[in-house]
Amino acid sequence: MTIYRDRPPAWLNEEMERLTAQVQEALRSSGDLITAGEEAQQQVAEANETALCSQGMVDELNRHVQTALSEVSEARNSLNQSRHLAVDGADRLHKAGQELTTIHSRVQEAAAITTDLQDHALQLNGMISAIDIIAGQTKLLALNATIEAARAGEAGRGFSVVAEEVGKLASKSRETAQQVSAALRQIQQNSFHAAQVMFEGSQGIHQGLTSVNQVQATLHSVVEQVASSVGRLERSHENVQSLDLGIGAVQQIAQEVAEVIARCAHTLGDSINVSQLQGQVMEQLLQMLLDVQSRCQHCPIHTKGDEQNALSA
Repeated sequence: MTIYRDRPPAWLNEEMERLTAQVQEALRSSGDLITAGEEAQQQVAEANETALCSQGMVDELNRHVQTALSEVSEARNSLNQSRHLAVDGADRLHKAGQELTTIHSRVQEAAAITTDLQDHALQLNGMISAIDIIAGQTKLLALNATIEAARAGEAGRGFSVVAEEVGKLASKSRETAQQVSAALRQIQQNSFHAAQVMFEGSQGIHQGLTSVNQVQATLHSVVEQVASSVGRLERSHENVQSLDLGIGAVQQIAQEVAEVIARCAHTLGDSINVSQLQGQVMEQLLQMLLDVQSRCQHCPIHTKGDEQNALSA
């Protein structure tokens, strides 16, 4: 026997309401989860953008470091070349200084020889003067002998010829002595001029030696400064290389962080999709429960006899 009632039994209504409330709570939780997932996804996106920006900055810094490393290497090579050139120049100046010292010694020796030559010329000039005096006296004696021979007449004719020849020889000796004296005076003048030139040359060589020594000292200072600069560049090169290694490690870490963030973003996306799908299922379930609850308003109710018959069966 079937009896239709306007309302379902109380226990069924309560069960339906409880189930509906649970589904609604699950639906709200799913919505909250979706919202939280979207917020987390937004934060992950921002973190990913920050990581990409940081990685870009690290890449830019790495490019600057590579440029600095290249420039430091070029500067180091240039300074090494400058140092080699300076050392070579110092060696050349040292050799030039040694050659100038040798030349200075030779010039001084030549000046001493020229001075001796002047002294010898003075001595020869004195001898020539004595010869000139002797020649003059000889000529005077020859003239007197000629006069005496003329007074002697025929007996002094032979002596007169000899006296005449002696006078000619005396004149020629005197003329030769004068020529030698003139040559000696020229030698003295040339020797004096040569000695003066040598003295000036010696002074110039001495000044040149002083300048060479000063330039050599300056070059040694330059070599030391360049060597010090090369040492500093070597240390800078090592520091830049260390910085490059550190930046490489930072790049690796930044890349790993970006990969982790990407995986997190993917996982969050999947979680949001699952939550959305779960929400859709919950909404469908809620709608089904509401439909069932609505239909239960007119569901058939069996009597106690029907229930006993059903149990017996």
